[in-house]
Amino acid sequence: MAHSKFDWSLFIQSFEKSLQQSELSSYMPWQLTIKCPEILSLIILSLGKEYKVENGIAIHVSARIEPNVIMKAPVIIGPDCFIASHAYLRGGVYLIGNNSIGPGCEVKSSFIFPYH
Repeated sequence: MAHSKFDWSLFIQSFEKSLQQSELSSYMPWQLTIKCPEILSLIILSLGKEYKVENGIAIHVSARIEPNVIMKAPVIIGPDCFIASHAYLRGGVYLIGNNSIGPGCEVKSSFIFPYH
């Protein structure tokens, strides 16, 4: 099965446009990670029914999470993400979609874009 080439240019333009139309447009890029917990708390409020939200942690119905993963809110796990056992997500983590976090990995204050 052949995979189509992912158009990063189009993805970045689309992401930039969505930022410009949101309250995030006033932030410089390096400020986004500093403000990550605040930003994710706002995003969580607007997520659709395909996310299960509990105690500041939003998980898409298609995401797979192995046992013994630690998540400290706010965290958003997007569509088709995989998180292996003993991973530690804290300080505001947004896995936008189609991401994998390996066993024992720690991720803090990050926006992780799709792997294509």
